[in-house]
Amino acid sequence: MRVVYAMENALATADAPTARAVVRRWAGERVSAAWPQPLPARGHLSGSDGEVNWARISSRSGDAFACAVRWPDRDDPSVRWQLASWVWTEIDCAAGVAVHLGVVATSNDVAGPVRFDAATPSLVASLAKLVSCCDAGRRIDSHPIPATQDLDRLACDPNRRLPLVLVGSELHGQPNVGEIAAALVGAAHVATADDPRLPAVPAGCARILWAGWDPAVESKHATYYGAHALSAGATQTLTRTIAAASAFRIPEPPFIARLEREARRVERAGFEQQLAELADKDPKAWFAAFESELAAADDARGALATERARSAALEEAAAAARDQVAWWEASFDRAVDAAVERRSRTDDVAAGATVTNLTDALEAAGNLEHIVVTDDAANDAAHFTFARPAEVLSDLAELNLIAKRWADSDLGEPFHFAARAAGLPWRTAISTTAAGVNRHCYTTTVDGVTVELGPHLAYGSSGGAGDAVMRIYLRLDDTTHNVIVGRLMRHGRDTKSG
Repeated sequence: MRVVYAMENALATADAPTARAVVRRWAGERVSAAWPQPLPARGHLSGSDGEVNWARISSRSGDAFACAVRWPDRDDPSVRWQLASWVWTEIDCAAGVAVHLGVVATSNDVAGPVRFDAATPSLVASLAKLVSCCDAGRRIDSHPIPATQDLDRLACDPNRRLPLVLVGSELHGQPNVGEIAAALVGAAHVATADDPRLPAVPAGCARILWAGWDPAVESKHATYYGAHALSAGATQTLTRTIAAASAFRIPEPPFIARLEREARRVERAGFEQQLAELADKDPKAWFAAFESELAAADDARGALATERARSAALEEAAAAARDQVAWWEASFDRAVDAAVERRSRTDDVAAGATVTNLTDALEAAGNLEHIVVTDDAANDAAHFTFARPAEVLSDLAELNLIAKRWADSDLGEPFHFAARAAGLPWRTAISTTAAGVNRHCYTTTVDGVTVELGPHLAYGSSGGAGDAVMRIYLRLDDTTHNVIVGRLMRHGRDTKSG
């Protein structure tokens, strides 16, 4: 990689985590990719605009976070840019941050010169804004140094590592000291040349005092730019000069190389210890233990497979149960809707009839389209009382509606299902004994023809009060789709003693 820009600055130890977070955020946004969580010790990240490699290195001397971001050049696809950054903390509580920007050729074809501007990377501006990067005891920022500060002390400080750029007053709009300070953030200190203790800088000119500058020999470690040299653009000229100097003079941080060597030594020592432990073991015993571990792993995999199958079966059973619950809920909703509709319809029927006894109920029911009341049923109704004759009319009215759907081929389910769903006290047939021994009790005459009865409405239990117990025995006519009301009894005979 050909380095075209380099920056290294001291860092407050407490700001090291923030600096690492700034680097990660900038790298993710640069390549348009999201970092994995939790973050592994090392890895590779690919995005639509580039790729990132990172590593966290630790040893007894300290720790470091290294990150390399690569992306293709906008104009030349055979050139890739690379920005390498390091944030480290040493065991003696010193900390630092470094950024190197360079270009890498991906092809050895000579296809013309590579044109680039060695501008300060935006990552450096973000670091200078959010963390305390320092040089010679002064925090680095993107603003010119105020005139009230001792520039001569900073210029002569032996600990100063960054150049000091003294800018003369503007001449025809050049140079703009604020613009230069923002462009050189992290790479140089910038100030207006108004300190009489420093070399004078005429209007429209600039002077760079490099690290190690000695006021006794002003021309040594200093570079002067006249107004003519800056006329094409002071900011661009000064940025190129300082970037080229930093790229040549600032190597990769020595502490990082030492940290990597120590980490490799620790890793190698661990491998050597493992080899020594293996050498001391009996190969047969070692292989037996290894086989035992493999068997245990196989057993664990088998148990895991069993648990997964059991979990899948439970999930399937739970899904079936949920479906069943949903079906019952839907059935309940349909039953409620049917009951409400039934109440509405039967109220309409009852509104047109006065029902005080069973005879009234059967007379009103006989007027319905699909209800046929036989003479036997009318005769039975005249000879005993029932406590709820209006309920009988309501139930027969409901049977009429079900029979109408039956006749229209719109029932969609067996008749007795529909009767039960409507909330009727429906019984499908009489008992086997009653059908065999006492069949004569369960017949009636319809149009001169004797027919058998079976389905019935059962009110009350056989041990209940007399006027609360009744059975209405019916017949479903498959031809006319009518419901024939055949007999009314307290309770049918289903014993041989009859």
